[in-house]
Amino acid sequence: MTIDICKTTSDPDVVDKNITTIQGSVNIEPTSIISQLDPVLIVDYDSRYLTANYIICQELGRKYFCTVSVNTAKRCVISCNVDPLSSFDLSSCLIGVIRNEGIGTPTMYPDPKLPVYPSKKNIGSIVMQETSGLLTANGSWCYVLTVIGGTPNF
Repeated sequence: MTIDICKTTSDPDVVDKNITTIQGSVNIEPTSIISQLDPVLIVDYDSRYLTANYIICQELGRKYFCTVSVNTAKRCVISCNVDPLSSFDLSSCLIGVIRNEGIGTPTMYPDPKLPVYPSKKNIGSIVMQETSGLLTANGSWCYVLTVIGGTPNF
């Protein structure tokens, strides 16, 4: 089995990642069962591998995010997690895009494109003033959505 040891600086949520190959066609000799979703691979030590964060394995048919750690006996342990967005061809999947408000242009609710029936549901919104620091952990635009009861009727 061979792998390509790579590095990417792309956002994990991007399908087409910008990948730089550190070392191509690195031989792997499995010593036990390898998971197709979360493989743990052992390779000979090379200091270049320590900067790797992405693996491509043609035999497993997947691309993986990875972390590299140094083991004894001049070995590196590469712990991987499948990258589902890049491992599978999603171009023919039927999807429904609910909304895209655009970067830097929040619409503030209520949103006329929100997929609910305004004549059947009471939609309300309150712009909250951030004073506690609870809403700033993941960026400058955070939302709290509360749904009370009911059964979806799509």
